[in-house]
Amino acid sequence: MQDLTPKAPQDLTPKAPQCLGGVYLAGGIAPRILPILQQGAFLEGFRDKGRFSAWMERVPVYVVLDEDVGLKGAALAATV
Repeated sequence: MQDLTPKAPQDLTPKAPQCLGGVYLAGGIAPRILPILQQGAFLEGFRDKGRFSAWMERVPVYVVLDEDVGLKGAALAATV
């Protein structure tokens, strides 16, 4: 898995519970355009959300590189 999140820490005190587990980009296209995603324009657009921009800075973005993640997830779900 490729972490696209910049490593600069942000000092933001949460005012309410927040989901910060991250966004996972999976499928056939994301790994193929990884160099484009790493250039920064994607993250800039993802995080440019007006008054929510500071919060979006804290949301990590990952690209799933495992081509079989869907099958593995289905297999796991079938065993539960």
